[in-house]
Amino acid sequence: MTQPRALVSKRKVKTGCRTCKARRVKCDEGRPSCHRCVSTGRACDGYGIWGGGTFKCITKTSAPRAHTDTVQYAVSSLFGELSPEQESCFQWFRFRTYTKLPLPFITPFWETLVLQACTAEPAILHAVLALGSAHQKETAEEGRPREECVVLDSQQAFMLQEYGVAIRSLQCHLSSRDKRSIHVALAACVIFTFFENLLGRYVAANAHLHSGLRLLAEVYGPHEHLDGETGIQLSRGSVDDWIIESFVRLHVQAALWGQGLPNLCPRLPAFPITPIPTSFDSTNQAAHHMDRLILDILHLAEQCPSSNGSSAPRAAYNDHQQRLLGELNLWLIAHDATSTDVGERFSVIDGFYLTLLRAYHTMVFIILNTCTSPACEMMYDLHTAEFYSLLEQLVVVWRTHIARPAWRFHPPTADMPRKISHSVGDKGWIPLLYFLAVKCRIRRIRLQAIKLLSQTAHREGIWDSRLALIVAKEIVRIEEGDEYEDLEKEDRFSIVSVPTEHEIAPPSIPEYRRLYSTHVGLPSHPSGIVTLEYEHRNANPYGTIRRKRCYDLQLKRWVDVGDNSTV
Repeated sequence: MTQPRALVSKRKVKTGCRTCKARRVKCDEGRPSCHRCVSTGRACDGYGIWGGGTFKCITKTSAPRAHTDTVQYAVSSLFGELSPEQESCFQWFRFRTYTKLPLPFITPFWETLVLQACTAEPAILHAVLALGSAHQKETAEEGRPREECVVLDSQQAFMLQEYGVAIRSLQCHLSSRDKRSIHVALAACVIFTFFENLLGRYVAANAHLHSGLRLLAEVYGPHEHLDGETGIQLSRGSVDDWIIESFVRLHVQAALWGQGLPNLCPRLPAFPITPIPTSFDSTNQAAHHMDRLILDILHLAEQCPSSNGSSAPRAAYNDHQQRLLGELNLWLIAHDATSTDVGERFSVIDGFYLTLLRAYHTMVFIILNTCTSPACEMMYDLHTAEFYSLLEQLVVVWRTHIARPAWRFHPPTADMPRKISHSVGDKGWIPLLYFLAVKCRIRRIRLQAIKLLSQTAHREGIWDSRLALIVAKEIVRIEEGDEYEDLEKEDRFSIVSVPTEHEIAPPSIPEYRRLYSTHVGLPSHPSGIVTLEYEHRNANPYGTIRRKRCYDLQLKRWVDVGDNSTV
């Protein structure tokens, strides 16, 4: 007599995608969609990215390129077959755009979040296709003059079509207030901002960024700043932090150009929320804390107490300044402790990032120490040592990384041909060179900053080296006055030389010739208008004159605009 077989219950599946958990089968945990679901024709519901669950960051070793086919299959199975142009564009984004454009600091937002979202959200998929196409076109046209085309070519028509589909697909999320829809809307804002910056449409890029920042403040900001009727407060998980991190970085580069929303800073979520460590575990961690310090310092500079008493009391302002100086010192200690590990825990590329961040520390140190007297540009003359140090750091960056990028020493492959885009999505050294050129009145130093900037032909997010050079040279021309014509005669030094002691003569530009409260208006398209607004004493000790000049990118010349007003 045979014994009845014992019933064997399936062990509960604790890990894997939602689909495999529901089926109680072992999941291979492939990213962004598991192979088990894809190979059986099922839609993989993912690992909880939009639902707020935890999601492990994918490293390059755990996400081989073969998984692109899995992503492609998942996209096609959810939204229908991709056209050949869409498929080519998606491959470009997967292999080129998301690994190059977010540099110098790669984040999980691109490595993990966006790729997974492509398989679940049409708005993100079409936004990615538009961005990939724009990046592909920008790479092909590297070095050519940038012009606004009257007649669209086929690739421009394709990217704008995908852009339009992405915006239409986003409408249902904008009318909803659930967590998934908020995540999709914010992620799309980031991608749209990258897309518009890459096309040189900076007004539209800022509109997307500002909309995203306001939504970010509404859903993640401190409780005391929320509207009692319409305010939403979301709990923060990994995905929320990835989205916040991306907005912080976009906001920093915009704020350094004067395009941010300084009054919104108190309402934005804190990032990072941990204190500055004694040493950094990664260059990303060092960048996170530096970004927070930059925004705090720029916000403080906007809040400088005025004589009419409308701003915060000066005592509280000075206390805030001293606290930020202390945090800058803590950051520098952690940076120096981390730099000793380059070659052991950190790569040479990490060393480049640390050098770049050290230069940002020098720049914001100067800003913080001069922001107490925004109406006195002579304050910058007290920081000759810091300006000299900043130039030294940027010369090191040029020698070791800009003039000899690592990719030049590797043979071209199918995945990395010789011609690559030099544009990146995050801030690099362009803001540093611009600051050095317009705020340091030591002629030899500002001339070398302009010389280095003229050898830089790429974009860093909202920072276009061409536009920065145009504005910097005009500011120098106005301040130098009649002596500007002699500057070219003095420009006979090597681009990598460091000024000698006798070349560091005290600044000779009087206060009445220096520009105050400068504001740059960026163009709406590549052949648009750049505006420069500033205050000028013009030998008038009792008031300033507000002026505005415009540069026509098509005609390539400056013109005065409107009436000058006395402030």
